[in-house]
Amino acid sequence: MGVDFLNQIGWSFDKLESLGIVSPVLNVTCDYKISTSFAEKIAINVGVKEFKGVKLFLTYEMTNSDGKTVCTGVTSHAFLNNQGRSIRLKQDYPEFYQCLMQLLAAHIKI
Repeated sequence: MGVDFLNQIGWSFDKLESLGIVSPVLNVTCDYKISTSFAEKIAINVGVKEFKGVKLFLTYEMTNSDGKTVCTGVTSHAFLNNQGRSIRLKQDYPEFYQCLMQLLAAHIKI
């Protein structure tokens, strides 16, 4: 899951790990729209596409300095405990669950 995204919503990767939450990436899709050069500055906006408590789907839109979309993507993530078992965020970590649900409902991109 995007480390900067987690920091911006107040749930840093370190915080999740200290709570015993592991969030492996399950799938990644990426659609390149326009070529870029290594030196170009690219902005990345991340949003919550879907969340039902077990899997989280994040969307990504990368834009260049002209505001043109150069790439879009989606990642899916699970939430596991330190033993690799699925956890129920709604019951086990309700504050984190509510944060993700609010982002989904508001269609906020970070």
